[in-house]
Amino acid sequence: MDWIQGWIGGWDGYAPIDEKRHESLKEALRDELKNAEPVPESWALAGLAGANSGAFVWEKPGEIETKTPARSGITI
Repeated sequence: MDWIQGWIGGWDGYAPIDEKRHESLKEALRDELKNAEPVPESWALAGLAGANSGAFVWEKPGEIETKTPARSGITI
């Protein structure tokens, strides 16, 4: 968001950006990324075999365990 605000003076960060500006913003961002320093390998997600390999595999989620013991119906 800060980067976009630098390109669009007066943008509040919430208002929709005019669609006519989308392509020029995308192109400016592409140019900015070409000059960006590489991301260190130590910043990679755990389990990711190389930042650009696409080999990350999501684990199958386990069953959610409740912390509250089951209760029988209330009698008065």
